[in-house]
Amino acid sequence: MHHWPTETLIGDGAALRIYRSTPAPTGRRAVILVHGFTDNALYWTRLGDALAETLDVYAYDARGHGVSSRLDGAWDDAVRASDLLRVIDHLQLQRPAAVGHSMGG
Repeated sequence: MHHWPTETLIGDGAALRIYRSTPAPTGRRAVILVHGFTDNALYWTRLGDALAETLDVYAYDARGHGVSSRLDGAWDDAVRASDLLRVIDHLQLQRPAAVGHSMGG
């Protein structure tokens, strides 16, 4: 994933770094990988690279993780869920599969 194209989604009080396996959607099934507490999107590198052989794969750094915005105040499950939905909407993904663990689950 270190070599994947990236972009930053800005809004709703946070800038979120998004990693994508391809520069543009290929029409294959999409999956979004959501990391856990103390990790960042690069946690998924081995799995993401393997899945990218047959899927369009996306991952992002949650608020306060990786290169996304530092935390400004409290955040909870509702904020994390809202951020995930913003990423999905921004990428215009239709019914993506999601894989998460820990906080991202």
